[in-house]
Amino acid sequence: MTHVIADDAEAVAVAAEPAAKFAREAALRDAERILPRAELDELSDSGLPGITVPRSHGGAEVTARTLGEVVRLLSAADSGIGQIPQNHFFFVEVLKENGLPNLRPASSSA
Repeated sequence: MTHVIADDAEAVAVAAEPAAKFAREAALRDAERILPRAELDELSDSGLPGITVPRSHGGAEVTARTLGEVVRLLSAADSGIGQIPQNHFFFVEVLKENGLPNLRPASSSA
């Protein structure tokens, strides 16, 4: 079951755990061109993909600083894994800014 992260502090703490694990075999995955399927499943289950979702929609709505720290931790461990969720976070932001009203945060105007 996917964990739901509550706030900025938890997001950073949660990111540090899989990052340490991902770092152990990052060089092997890179050298052998092994897709990090299990690692991405673990990342998804950790709840990190939901950290930029607005609180009004059940997410942690972390600050940009926290998001940067999470991406830094993941990228330092395995640059490929760190790069993957950046697209996800971008599209969540697109939905927050340009999505239908029911997809926008409750505090958003328009």
